[in-house]
Amino acid sequence: MDNYDLTDKLQSLSDIPILIAQGSKDILPPHNMKLLLLSHLPHAKLVEITECGHWTLLEKPNEKNNIAEGFFTGL
Repeated sequence: MDNYDLTDKLQSLSDIPILIAQGSKDILPPHNMKLLLLSHLPHAKLVEITECGHWTLLEKPNEKNNIAEGFFTGL
């Protein structure tokens, strides 16, 4: 666990825009990601892709691309 706990290094990410696009049916669904990540990365944006599992880019490529494009054009 010592090799995976990077919470003391998260401050170095505070100036980097972060987008998490998570499938609603992923093994770690968006509400879990919100609890696990957004509490440590409050500036990150979480987008739920409905009716989608882990492979969002394969399952819903157009939606994933639109989300990414909107994120990058909004920077």
